[in-house]
Amino acid sequence: MNVANVLEPIINKPIEQPGDYLGADGLLYCGKCHTRKQTHGEGVFAGRLLPVLCSCMIAEREADELADRQCRIEQNRVRCLPAEDMRRHRFEGADDAKHISVCRRYVEKWEEVRAKNYGLLLFGNTGTGKSYAAHCIANALIDREVSVFYISAADLVEILPDRERRADMLRRIRTVPLMIVDDLGAERPTSFSSEQICRAVDERAEAGKPLIVTTNYTLDEMRRCQDHEKQRIFDRLNALCVPVAVVGESRRVALGAEKLRAAKALLGA
Repeated sequence: MNVANVLEPIINKPIEQPGDYLGADGLLYCGKCHTRKQTHGEGVFAGRLLPVLCSCMIAEREADELADRQCRIEQNRVRCLPAEDMRRHRFEGADDAKHISVCRRYVEKWEEVRAKNYGLLLFGNTGTGKSYAAHCIANALIDREVSVFYISAADLVEILPDRERRADMLRRIRTVPLMIVDDLGAERPTSFSSEQICRAVDERAEAGKPLIVTTNYTLDEMRRCQDHEKQRIFDRLNALCVPVAVVGESRRVALGAEKLRAAKALLGA
């Protein structure tokens, strides 16, 4: 088979656009960027003029590829993070608290923490920004085209026993690069709930994939827990996750106060 003859229709495909011109070397040049749109063939293509991309065509292709990539990223973000406000939480808007620095470094070292299956246990009082920090990690990794499975502990307990949804849930738990379980402890405090949480953590551990958990439990409460079922969960998390304290003023209280001040100023109250 003569490769040159097979590719003849492609090689001879018209590439000239209005404004293009022939250079002194006999090759076609782009009338916009003034770079070559043809080159001399070699080997089996010796004696032929072959089409090449000029600078503006390369720039256009790169812009299209960037737009396609950004579209994929945003579609993935919607799949990964169910609420719009979660998708807005970024490190760029975060403060310089120690736990934020740890979370930033987690993203920077993602390939290593993924390979070694290092997770995070973000613990602290209500409203201090544990979920916010987890969302920042998720968005930063999604920007790098990493898929994240985010779910609240309460939803996990509700969905996992459901026969119709269990298979998909287990598939995601076992395969998604990063899983985030938010608000551990907010689910109904029953033996059944603890069993479902423990199952999910075990599945994740067996898959060898990292897990991030946020909780209002303190380290002392987790270490001194007398509930056997909960203690099993805490023991597993202790083996999988690095504990990170999230301390400071409640973000919710601060945001609420700021909103109230703005409303008063607007209404003259």
